[in-house]
Amino acid sequence: MELLKALLESSVAKLFMVAGLVFLGIAVVGDISGKIRPGNTGRILSGLLGIVLVGSGLMMYSHPPSTGSAVPTHVPAGEVKVTATEPSPTETASVPSTPTSFVAIPFEEIVDTTSAESDMHVCPKGFALGGANLNQNSFLCRRVMRPGEEQYVTSQVDTSTVRGDMHACPNGMYIRGVHLGNNLLLCSYDQRKGAQEWTTEFNDASTQINGFHVCPNDASATSFLTGVRADRDEFLCGTLIP
Repeated sequence: MELLKALLESSVAKLFMVAGLVFLGIAVVGDISGKIRPGNTGRILSGLLGIVLVGSGLMMYSHPPSTGSAVPTHVPAGEVKVTATEPSPTETASVPSTPTSFVAIPFEEIVDTTSAESDMHVCPKGFALGGANLNQNSFLCRRVMRPGEEQYVTSQVDTSTVRGDMHACPNGMYIRGVHLGNNLLLCSYDQRKGAQEWTTEFNDASTQINGFHVCPNDASATSFLTGVRADRDEFLCGTLIP
């Protein structure tokens, strides 16, 4: 049993050599205790087979099969090196796009005499009332949203809000339309942000530009009408710094 176990665990080269030596022994000795009688022809064949087997075993020893490149299984901790990969000179670093919420609203003013909504004269969506010539029903409209965002405008008709001693939109909303005869205001805001409290809100009764009474702008923000009192040509102006 031990001999069989040893043979099974041996390499192919060893088995070939052992078998070759056995056949060579038969070729040389001939009869073995009367149990193996190869005869002359058998002894010749045994010798040839033994030479072939022994030669094959020697060849296997001298040319072991390739097992591929060796991979170390243990690397001393002190010898571990990490090499940072430098970007190729031809590679261009990606630049994150600027979120829409941080893109400045372009300053733009238009004069409107015809736009209508909710049975009153209005500034187009995306614009707020920045000034007016109430006697001629002519509006100076100022851009309050980025182009392409008009779908986010939410509006409501106001009949009763009073602030600053005049009819006004609810706090945080700007005037987009006026119907003086019915005392109606169309008040709007950006639905994504909701009605935001104005950074500043003030009365103006004197600022004139190109025949329009307007809410004055400053260097950091644009102002819009938030209230109106036609009998005194007085405006309530709100400023919201973006």
